[in-house]
Amino acid sequence: AWSRAEIDAATDRQWWYGLGMLPTTSHGEHRMRAHERLLGALLVLLVVLTLGATLSGAPPGWAQTQRDPTKLLIGHWDGEAQTPTGVYDRTLIIKSVEVRNGQLMAIGEYGGPGASRMGSKPLPVQGIVEEINGEIVLRIFTPERRTAVLTLQQDGKRLLGTMGGGDIVGMSRQGDDALRFRKVE
Repeated sequence: AWSRAEIDAATDRQWWYGLGMLPTTSHGEHRMRAHERLLGALLVLLVVLTLGATLSGAPPGWAQTQRDPTKLLIGHWDGEAQTPTGVYDRTLIIKSVEVRNGQLMAIGEYGGPGASRMGSKPLPVQGIVEEINGEIVLRIFTPERRTAVLTLQQDGKRLLGTMGGGDIVGMSRQGDDALRFRKVE
């Protein structure tokens, strides 16, 4: 019969063996357990990274870019629209970026002095966020009834693009206007 001390010692040794803290009977078994622990740790890391990208609000494909638009686009952007009649200050405030109907949408405000029918107060806008050739692109329909297409630059602090279409309903003109924004920190 085994004594209580012998049973406790054997159980304790098995537990420490399971953690890989005590040497096993052969070098091959020890190496195999080390590989199993490493493989398990890598699997846990993969699950955590995948889950983190999914919970960030970005669609799964965005995880590969390592440029999460939900974090990069949100904020206050100051800039200007350059038109044939002059250069006008503009403000873009992106309050949130969220998935709606499988599409990544930016919700915010756009405006500035000199904008037709807008006054100086920014008005609500929504935009579609896309990844095109590895770049983050924001498309918004402005209160001026024009489509702005802005590309986030590699530094994550500048949006550059154009605004097309006529600025008055029923009226159109040739060419696009340049838009430039810089993120206000």
